[in-house]
Amino acid sequence: MKNIIEKRKLNNNGKLTFEKVESQLDHLVKGQEVNQKELRLGFIGLAKQNQEFLDLNQHLSEQLKKVVEELDILKKEREEKEIRKQARANRKRLAKRDPITLEIYEQLITSIVGSD
Repeated sequence: MKNIIEKRKLNNNGKLTFEKVESQLDHLVKGQEVNQKELRLGFIGLAKQNQEFLDLNQHLSEQLKKVVEELDILKKEREEKEIRKQARANRKRLAKRDPITLEIYEQLITSIVGSD
């Protein structure tokens, strides 16, 4: 502030009056008030925007949590389906029977008749 006053003195060749200094200081104070008001408004805007971002972040986190839960359910269903598929593929099956031929039929008949 002192430098401003000294520069004004040099520019006006010593014709700087008290009224001029006072008006310049008033102008400077008003400018600072405007700057402070703008800064306050800017910080308020930033605070509002920050709160909106926090709310949006929380909402997105909840959505992500739901999607992850649904994905886990789908994974479990696929695993269970694969386990059932493997169990079905690995189950023991009865051996295929040979068709009854005339010879086999006759042997069965003779063994049944013979056991009576």
